[in-house]
Amino acid sequence: MVEAAVGIHVRTRDRVAVLDALRTALEGEGLRLVPSDAEGGLRFLLAPPRGRWTTLYPEGSALVEALPPLLGRALGTDVLTVGRLEEAAFFYEYHGPDGALRDRYHSCPDYAKEVGEDDANEEELQRTRGDARLLEPLLGEEGDVEKLAALLARCRIERLRDHDPAHGPADNVGPLTEFARLLDLPDLLEGYDELCAIASDEEDGTDLRLLVYAEPETPGALERLLQRLRRRGAATQATSPPGSGAESAGGVPESGEGASGGGSASSEAEGSS
Repeated sequence: MVEAAVGIHVRTRDRVAVLDALRTALEGEGLRLVPSDAEGGLRFLLAPPRGRWTTLYPEGSALVEALPPLLGRALGTDVLTVGRLEEAAFFYEYHGPDGALRDRYHSCPDYAKEVGEDDANEEELQRTRGDARLLEPLLGEEGDVEKLAALLARCRIERLRDHDPAHGPADNVGPLTEFARLLDLPDLLEGYDELCAIASDEEDGTDLRLLVYAEPETPGALERLLQRLRRRGAATQATSPPGSGAESAGGVPESGEGASGGGSASSEAEGSS
């Protein structure tokens, strides 16, 4: 299975508010904050505000679908989740301040399919084409909706089997750099693994925080917790604009390991490295 490097970009500079929203979502499900050197658990790196955004980087994808709508509604702000699949494909999901899924895009819906798994059907293709106009409220100073639309169209590979190698290999490095510039986002080529190396370098000066929540000890409790959070996230999403749908984005890997949560300001100090 192809694992995604994901950033959950919350449109706020109030990092404490993001921590509190995470605490509400996770501690309400029985998770507890533990020291950052504890083994296992659900993990996030929390970056300091960069421009208009505060970003959470989950270790894995277990809570990637559930948390953005919950955070959007709890904080009354926009949440843009952007994922990178190796160096070949990328996707985003945009949730509004009401938690509703406003738009989604995947540059190559077939990319993360397993061997023997059916290619994306027409419904999945339709709901992952994206609509640059719906992202217009998020554009930065250098943003241009026509340039964004052209970027999404240029990067889209409807069918991987039909991709002509003569046009070059699928690539997400340049497109993600341009996407970040248009929306004034942090570096989208960085994920949890890359940033962990930075966070462990005490001389780097980067104010990254590692937040770890312990898993429930009851056998099977973690998977039940993840299912409940996914249902809560789905229930939070109001009716979406035509063509967006409320299903998960194609190519977002499902996993029973690796997202994480945050806590309050005091929890941040306890859980930081």
